[in-house]
Amino acid sequence: MFNKIRLITVSYITLLVIFLTSLVLSSLIPSSLVKNNIGSSIPTLKSEGTYPSTGFSLRQVVLDNYTDPLMLNIAYSIDSKQPIRSALINIRHASAQDEINQINNLESLYKDQAKVSFGYERYWHGYLIYLRPLLVFFSYSGIRILMSLFLFGTLLYFLFQSWKKLGKKFTLFFLIGLVAVDFFFIGKSIQFSGVFFVGLLGSIYLMSTYKKNDDQYMLFFIIGAITSFIDLLTAPLVTLGMMLIVLTALNKNSKVLLHSVFWSVGYLSLWASKWVIAQIFFAPAAISTSFDQIINRTVTKPDTDFSIVNTLRLNIFQLIGYNRTEQILLLVIFGIIFLISITYFSFSIKKLKSLLPWVVIAFIPYIWYVVAANHSYLHVWYTYRNQLMTVISACVIYSQFIDWEKVNKSFKQFTPKSS
Repeated sequence: MFNKIRLITVSYITLLVIFLTSLVLSSLIPSSLVKNNIGSSIPTLKSEGTYPSTGFSLRQVVLDNYTDPLMLNIAYSIDSKQPIRSALINIRHASAQDEINQINNLESLYKDQAKVSFGYERYWHGYLIYLRPLLVFFSYSGIRILMSLFLFGTLLYFLFQSWKKLGKKFTLFFLIGLVAVDFFFIGKSIQFSGVFFVGLLGSIYLMSTYKKNDDQYMLFFIIGAITSFIDLLTAPLVTLGMMLIVLTALNKNSKVLLHSVFWSVGYLSLWASKWVIAQIFFAPAAISTSFDQIINRTVTKPDTDFSIVNTLRLNIFQLIGYNRTEQILLLVIFGIIFLISITYFSFSIKKLKSLLPWVVIAFIPYIWYVVAANHSYLHVWYTYRNQLMTVISACVIYSQFIDWEKVNKSFKQFTPKSS
């Protein structure tokens, strides 16, 4: 236990130094170098509007052109002559005190017409360490393309590793889960991409370095910390879920709850550290503002329809989809799955015991929705992605009740023999 505490302490200090150093270095880039690409980004955002949709006609995915221009605003608002203050306060500008359209605010900033500034110090805004350098060379549309390419490239390598280390079934389950949370469209929103970068890269590292009977507590602590650094509270459980699924697939006796605790300690401790550092040096009200937001995002009732039951219902239906045709197709698919289950059903008490970790993983997002009910209710159109681990775990649980030897025999009967 003493060694773990020592390792956590060393990791915490190391991560804190890396986070601060990387943000300060990115803040040294003069905003004049990103100005042209900020200007080139505004027409794209204005033509699309704040919440444009993409995807298929049956499955529309909402993009976040509210938060992305806000991120561009913060990236451009940095004063390279005060890199430490800029890295900690994360100033953004607005055309007026009550202007909530972030595209208009970004345009006002670009035209030197912004009249109001706000600190946004309660997050690390770690995305700035790659967004600001990218803005030197690319506009928003170009960054979208690059992020999509990187996501797809990372996914391909992840699937290759999964195929080798976890097998065909787990690789298929990951693909099903990623399709369910609309992974293939998230590169079009900068803020959606961060957690998937961390989840994929962390999972690749885990598969590449895993040794039997080794615990992975420190890795989960680090991944939790990096999640708090990159993410703006979009779907942070994506990183935890991917790591838990890979680890449990590698080691059926993995301690799901304990690894989740280490991830949570990394996530919360490094996140809270930003508030403390900002308050000590530049923002006297940073801690109280952050706590006010925590209360607001957990227990405050945003409207008369708000309830924990509605929060859970909305997130589940966002995952399923609201289009009636899509729901009918899913019903048909589940009907086919049910028929397969009857034909190839297999049960044993031993299997039930092995499924316990997967049941725990499947329910973790719903604990999050209960705790962060306000946030999960208001932002359901992206918080539903926390259920990635639920979809994959459900596939694993289902597969355990199928006699795959019987399936293979049936498949061979229908496969034409070569002459």
